[in-house]
Amino acid sequence: MKPSSAETSTSAPGLPARLRKVLARPEWTGLCTLWGILVAWSLARAFIPGVNEPHYFCKAKYWWNPEWCAGDFFLASSNPHLVFYLTFGWLTRFFSLEITAFIARLLSLLVVARGWQVMSRLLLPRLDLQALALVLLLLCQSLVNFSGEWLVGGVESKVLAYGLGFWAIGTAATGKGIQAACLLGGATSFHPLVGIWLTLCVLGGVAWSWRDWSSLPSRGSGQGSSPRYLRQYGGIVTCWLLWSLPGLIPALWMLLEPVSPRTRFAGDYLQVYYRLKHHLDPMEFPWWRYAAYAGMGLLVWVCHIRMKQTVQRQSRELPFAWKFMIGVLLISVLIAVTGVLLGLRFGLPEQMPAFTLRLKLLKFYPFRIFDLLLPVLLSILACAYGLASSPSSETRAKKLRVLLASLLLAGLLSPFPARNSSRLSDSKRQAWLETCDWIRTHTPPDALIQTPRLAWGFKWFAERAEYVNYKDCPQESSGIVEWNRRLLLLREWGQSSHANDQVYSREETADLASRTGIAYLVADRLGPFAQPPVFRNQYYRVYALREE
Repeated sequence: MKPSSAETSTSAPGLPARLRKVLARPEWTGLCTLWGILVAWSLARAFIPGVNEPHYFCKAKYWWNPEWCAGDFFLASSNPHLVFYLTFGWLTRFFSLEITAFIARLLSLLVVARGWQVMSRLLLPRLDLQALALVLLLLCQSLVNFSGEWLVGGVESKVLAYGLGFWAIGTAATGKGIQAACLLGGATSFHPLVGIWLTLCVLGGVAWSWRDWSSLPSRGSGQGSSPRYLRQYGGIVTCWLLWSLPGLIPALWMLLEPVSPRTRFAGDYLQVYYRLKHHLDPMEFPWWRYAAYAGMGLLVWVCHIRMKQTVQRQSRELPFAWKFMIGVLLISVLIAVTGVLLGLRFGLPEQMPAFTLRLKLLKFYPFRIFDLLLPVLLSILACAYGLASSPSSETRAKKLRVLLASLLLAGLLSPFPARNSSRLSDSKRQAWLETCDWIRTHTPPDALIQTPRLAWGFKWFAERAEYVNYKDCPQESSGIVEWNRRLLLLREWGQSSHANDQVYSREETADLASRTGIAYLVADRLGPFAQPPVFRNQYYRVYALREE
């Protein structure tokens, strides 16, 4: 007898029989397919290191080995993503940063794949539809975002948080409150802000469809004594708290930092209206992003209305999962609209009524959850409406697979800007890597370096501490204020020293070294210097500020 395709695909020699049976299950086939799409997209979209990977993995490496890049201002700051550092930082003791990031991408995207599978299969029972919805999301995210949020590219703590959040949405929609609470708690541990916003959205979905949710089979008959239900909901809250505490404690420790009101206000202002204004200030978002997301919201509304009409013609009820996801999305819209109203102004920020309170609330990223959930749920709901309005046949299924393969191939081959996270030309990027390599091999391990503003992945490649880096901004108020002070010190030194005679003299560079502890300065446009560089190439020069 000819073996089945499932048996053939898992009959590789060396695999235990039990493992072959597990891999032959459709659920595992689907998970591996979704995971493969995500990994391929990640590696094609963002070469290692991705845009924020030096930020996260250097912090993780330093947490496990404080002697590495000792003296770096950013690495020694607070650790709001401690669970991420604990999860992946130990790998840096055995592997390079590149290998560590690759392993972290694989594991994180496996969680995202599982979350997508559990969430999407509520409305999309077939793998090809789940994959099509995923590819539509990825294409949508490659074209537009609202506040700079993304899911698949490099890896950071929010990727795991979103993966667990998707899993929780799918689990909560089946009435499994305890399991959903544990998943949302885990999401909060990896990224407190993303986890808390997701928790609120899931609670909103439950409230939106409460009558149906409370009568789901997994919830029991819907009748019982009040103490029993109080114990059950108390267990849900307890599970969420226990799983979220590893992430909440460092975050709360940072928020409750004992600093003066003046320092706290300054830190909030610098974060919202200077360093992260492209994420936090709605007045900075281009109009076309508002238009694009309004268009996507309109498409969701059209799908919802058409879906209701379709199920009515078929004498069926709207699927519970559909109602639940609409509720989740509505809460994210409410949060984002609140954020827009908080940031809406017609003059300077400080002229807004209740400015201090509004400033404090804006720093909690009120747009990020809507930024991601709208394209996520649009992709799923659009495919679910297509399935409901046009029952599948074998011919249509083949066309669907061709469409899926075509969209995926087009997405993988399209020119993603994030592929070059350095934002440097090929020749300048190569010169930067040569500069980092020279510093790593020719300077003492404890040397403190000052780099140009666009110092991409300096600690990753040079393995040396930086005095201050524009991108590597701490998140606690005192750290943000100190970060700003260091940037202003360098700017004032550069302007005043150059204004004297248009040359940076040896005395002036020695003064900078004595005031800051900087041993080497990397310059691209800054200059000229009276002293010769100890290293130079086409684009960069390295100066030793402490001449022995």
